[in-house]
Amino acid sequence: MIELLKIFLVLAVAVFLIYKNVRVEYTIFSSAVFLGLIFGLGLAEILQVSFRAFLDADTVELALIVVLITFLGVLMKHVESLSNIVDSLNGLFGDARVALMGIPAFIGLLPMPAGAMVSAPFVGELGDKVGISPEQKTVVNYWFRHIWEFSFPLYPAIILAAAILEVPYSEICVNQFPLTIIAVVVGFLLICTRIRGKGYLVVEKSFFENGVVLIKDVWPVALVIILALLFKVNLLASLIVTITFFAASRKVKLVDALKMFNQVNATRLIILVFSAMIFKSMVETSQAAVNLPQIFTELSIPIPVIIFSIPFIVGLLTGYSWAMVGISFPIILPFLSSLDAALLAYCGGLMGLFLSPVHLCLVLTREYFKADVRRVYIMLAPLIILMSIAGFTLSIL
Repeated sequence: MIELLKIFLVLAVAVFLIYKNVRVEYTIFSSAVFLGLIFGLGLAEILQVSFRAFLDADTVELALIVVLITFLGVLMKHVESLSNIVDSLNGLFGDARVALMGIPAFIGLLPMPAGAMVSAPFVGELGDKVGISPEQKTVVNYWFRHIWEFSFPLYPAIILAAAILEVPYSEICVNQFPLTIIAVVVGFLLICTRIRGKGYLVVEKSFFENGVVLIKDVWPVALVIILALLFKVNLLASLIVTITFFAASRKVKLVDALKMFNQVNATRLIILVFSAMIFKSMVETSQAAVNLPQIFTELSIPIPVIIFSIPFIVGLLTGYSWAMVGISFPIILPFLSSLDAALLAYCGGLMGLFLSPVHLCLVLTREYFKADVRRVYIMLAPLIILMSIAGFTLSIL
């Protein structure tokens, strides 16, 4: 019980710091240190965990990926590719609300760290045209970017869950696909329908003309996806190649590219990534979530609630789907006797993940749009509640 109270205390501190407008990167790092201290790690061990996460090659690569993704968006905005893409998407769909959904959903087909940053500039461009708030832009971009995470077979968390459960990942994907459908419907009803009177824009070009413009300007994003998914090229390398070819094709001078790069605010993005990875490492090292099943059982909490809650808490703490599965699924494995139970656990983990103050997609998207964090959470809350109800309902059908 004490461990559970400690976890809630860590979350409370993080929420309090964010509420007090402490910069997110400092909030995450401070919460990581606090977690380590209250779970019995000494200062020397906390420093060791932090340096180990800081020097980890995967963390360095992730930081570079986030910076380059942001730079690609800035570059495309300055050469007016973003504006052309947004106009052509609206022309193809005939409804800006559908285009707003489709942009992050398309990018979401590429599993990548902080992938919401790829679609954010597009959503921002179209969002400005239809006059929606920074908070609406944040939630639209964030929510629809993650609809595939419930069931798309290329997401590492799906593959990891299948390995832990010792079942074909195709069975998990098929069983959990209804969650993706429900996420689309819920997102459209609770987010997009609120764009009243501004959802429809004038279509000035034919369907074919819009298609040609889209292909002409969207190829940098498509190239990243093709290189990473079809040809299995390292994502960092894919971004470097794409940015190089795109800048050359648009004859962007080096001096201009450097000026654009200054708009990326790379230092802050790098600190954000490192802070999040340090927090994740601190959760793993301190074993903060190990005793949760025993605690819930002793409290006579129903098994379905245990199955949902433990991944939820781990997702809330870590902000990473593969960390959520890797930490929580082995802990609750005795309870996961069917694919329906696994669906409930996975849904719970993603709901915690979607609310996590250390989830990079949420942190970076909110920072990009300069959205008020409290309003963002108010908009996310009903989405999370309905998806949680859906998870429980599907698990018992």
